[in-house]
Amino acid sequence: MADIDIKALMGRLNRTSTRALECAASWCVSRGNYEVTVEHLVHQLLEDATSDLACILAHYHLDAAAIDAAVLETLEGMRAGNSGRPVFSPVLLEWLQQAWMVSSVDYGMPDIRSGALLLALLANPMRLGSGTYLELLGKIPRGDLKQAFLDVVAGSSENSGRAVTAGPSSVQGGEIGDKPASTALARYTIDFTAQAKAGKIDPVFGRDNEIRQLID
Repeated sequence: MADIDIKALMGRLNRTSTRALECAASWCVSRGNYEVTVEHLVHQLLEDATSDLACILAHYHLDAAAIDAAVLETLEGMRAGNSGRPVFSPVLLEWLQQAWMVSSVDYGMPDIRSGALLLALLANPMRLGSGTYLELLGKIPRGDLKQAFLDVVAGSSENSGRAVTAGPSSVQGGEIGDKPASTALARYTIDFTAQAKAGKIDPVFGRDNEIRQLID
């Protein structure tokens, strides 16, 4: 994780993924959890009925509500009672990095969609997550989805009109370029990156009024 530019990685999230991460972080604070985890983000992504993820679940006839219930069950087992500021889970950051590789290398996409996040999660479910929701998501045939991805998500709200191809990315080796991070998340990742380089973990969020600024 030390070599990851966290600010730049956050800047690769598309609008849907950015909004979901902002909500996941705010929700983590309200629950008193100590880390913003994969499950916090999965729950928020499931809230969007027009996303890549929603299209994929519908295509494979999976019940989004049942998956979300399993995610919530996993979250209930997480340590709570944090009155301070939570941090981004290292596993969450690893997931985002793997999703960026899926987006850039496999599809030549300029940003991280919820569908890329799902493909990355399906590739390494036991490493990136925990709980029965993974068994439900595991019913999705990853190879089939990877091949038919663009067709499956054709009706997604995440299609911004940008042409995407199923070939190699023009981004060299999946490196993260200079696309600006979202303003909201950037405010909370600059110090995190600096602290990470110093061998420390800097909390992601501050006071309640700063949380409101994040999600506004």
